[in-house]
Amino acid sequence: MKEDSRNIAESDFPFAKGRAEQLRFLVNYAVLAPSNHNSQPWKFCIHHDQMDVLIDKTRMLSFIDPHLRQMKISCGAAIGNVEVAAKYFGFEPLVTLFSHSADSDVVATIALGQKVPEDPHNSSLFKAILRRQTNRRFFADKTVARPLLEKCKSLAAECAVDFTFLTTDEEKERVANLSEIAIRYQHNQPWFRREFSSRLRRHTSDKTGMSSFGFAPLNLPTPLARFIMDLFNSGKSSAKFNRRKILQGSPAIGIFTTKVDEQQAWLNTGRALSFVLLELCTEGVSASFLHQAIEVDHLRPQLAKIISSRGVSQVMLRIGQAPKVKYSKRRKVEDVFV
Repeated sequence: MKEDSRNIAESDFPFAKGRAEQLRFLVNYAVLAPSNHNSQPWKFCIHHDQMDVLIDKTRMLSFIDPHLRQMKISCGAAIGNVEVAAKYFGFEPLVTLFSHSADSDVVATIALGQKVPEDPHNSSLFKAILRRQTNRRFFADKTVARPLLEKCKSLAAECAVDFTFLTTDEEKERVANLSEIAIRYQHNQPWFRREFSSRLRRHTSDKTGMSSFGFAPLNLPTPLARFIMDLFNSGKSSAKFNRRKILQGSPAIGIFTTKVDEQQAWLNTGRALSFVLLELCTEGVSASFLHQAIEVDHLRPQLAKIISSRGVSQVMLRIGQAPKVKYSKRRKVEDVFV
């Protein structure tokens, strides 16, 4: 059975009620968006028939994401889900993204505009919201269709984000080399090991965080994995495992880049990420994140060189097909409102 957060009945949409209640219902879909280390770093505040989207700084990863970049990308993905859901129920989503403001956690506002006609493509994206999941398995040795990747590129471009896909062995070798360096560097830092292990779920009732599956060659129970990752430097084995996953279990690599590196670009990256992941899901294709080379500041520019881009790398994905995994836990919708 699916977890409760995915048991959403479309028939419950409050067409007869006001905009505030309609926006509140759409948050059911927002909370199913992907987020950095499944931190779910979003909050929502509804007032005057519009909804503020806020970052929840209590969920900040101080060392891994000190500039809140990944948090704001995650909030952008939640906004993307709301846009898709709003269109599905027949409303134009009116989204305003804010530039950086030191005195406010509000990053965007969303309102519902005029009625819009049914869009079959958007409807397929909407149906994928409940099915989409991050999958850290080795993907099957099966080519990802180029027209699908080109469609993803077009969707990202609508958000002023470039999506570059890599499929050759030579390209993936360069990504694997850089990722291996990044993982070894991160695991050499005690602060990284402590913060990363803190994001592994302590027990099955935890609504945020990740299982330890897919991060190391040994599939250890999460409590034991937390203990080992926190106290011991397993960077060498984790780097080799990740390298093998890139070279042998990743038919395609996708990289999102932007022209600038600031809040609106991060939010737009999240929106593009939402649309791309839903598009992949409609075709039975999965994805998982390759954060490491982007999280290490001095390596991040090298990733742009690999794809011959003058842009700034924001998100990297492994893309392919694999059996389903368990859905990540989600907080209750009522817990994300302020």
